[in-house]
Amino acid sequence: EEVQAVLVRLDGTSGLILRLAYGTGMRILETARLRVKDIDFARKEVMVRDGKGFKDRVTMLPDSVTLPLHEHLVRVRALHARDIEAGFVTANYVVIGKSSPTALGILFRMPGFLAFADIGRVVAFYEIFEIFQFERTLLQGEMNVCPEIIKPYRSQDIMDPLHLTQHISRQFNSELEDLSRKLLAMGGLVEEQLSASLRIFAERDARNAAGVYEREDRVNAAELQLDEECMFILARRQPAASDLRLVMAVMKMVADIERIGDEAQRIARMGEKAVDEHLDDGLLLKLEQIGQMVREMLRGALDAFARADETLAIEVIRRDRKVDIKYDDLMRALVALMTSDPAHIPPALNLLWSARSLERIGDRCKNLCEHVIYIVRGKDVRHTRIAREDGLSSTAQ
Repeated sequence: EEVQAVLVRLDGTSGLILRLAYGTGMRILETARLRVKDIDFARKEVMVRDGKGFKDRVTMLPDSVTLPLHEHLVRVRALHARDIEAGFVTANYVVIGKSSPTALGILFRMPGFLAFADIGRVVAFYEIFEIFQFERTLLQGEMNVCPEIIKPYRSQDIMDPLHLTQHISRQFNSELEDLSRKLLAMGGLVEEQLSASLRIFAERDARNAAGVYEREDRVNAAELQLDEECMFILARRQPAASDLRLVMAVMKMVADIERIGDEAQRIARMGEKAVDEHLDDGLLLKLEQIGQMVREMLRGALDAFARADETLAIEVIRRDRKVDIKYDDLMRALVALMTSDPAHIPPALNLLWSARSLERIGDRCKNLCEHVIYIVRGKDVRHTRIAREDGLSSTAQ
């Protein structure tokens, strides 16, 4: 009676899942991934796929949930039809949107052939291990993730050329996907560090440095965890081909991303020193331009990894040359300023070291893209130059 008293108070998709799980004896995960074709209303049966021991079994469909489940499937079919009209196909897809002015969220939509395809999952990009589950309506009503769509693409497009989900072991699939997700989350944290450090110069407000320092421990913890997980996969799974390239590349990319965070911290320290100093607006503008270019390189490198997009990776690598040109221009201006008036040496040095850190971040982003190309093509392009827009040259520098 107590259980029934709780179940009758549950509504929406989550309530239906719990009532169905309780009535059929299915586990929550089995219920959530239940397919429409596995529900037989005529015979009042439910086929449970890959249940305990990875075996199929048949269970009875309770009368108490038959009508609510039938009405729910009608709504799901309508929702799926609207998604198709909007340009999405029958597959997993991801929608990235802003859940707040400073944080990105990802909405994972389930494929349309699932009975509970309206369940989504939001991962706050900069909250590395905090995963929240909401219904689609709650997301639109309270989180405001869906309305402001930045970049729609299907989750099967993420690392799709590597066929990461086509292993016999589901656990292996999950481990590789989790590895990629955590690397992207770590990259998101570092991107926030970089943005906060650049705001110190733009707003002349040292309080922005707190956003850099508070993320440092989380970035370091993510680095250690990813290294441990990579070693675990290598020892237990003994990956080969594209799987091995992914794991090895992630181990190297983690180090580059952590170093980018260190450089962002250095920029923040220089910015704190420069807050009370008189700085030439023209020089600050040049530094801001370099910072914007480098931040776009970092975002592009992470996006190239998420999509296994070698074309985007090559494009980001080419941007590094533009950053170098801007950096050299700023260096000449700073040297001229310090030469003309020694009193400007202290503030000019703060700008110089900040620009140097930005240039190094650009180099790290280039490294990230070289690893992406290695993952996709199996070709090590380090210490080589890109000679054509449509491909890679093996001509050494």
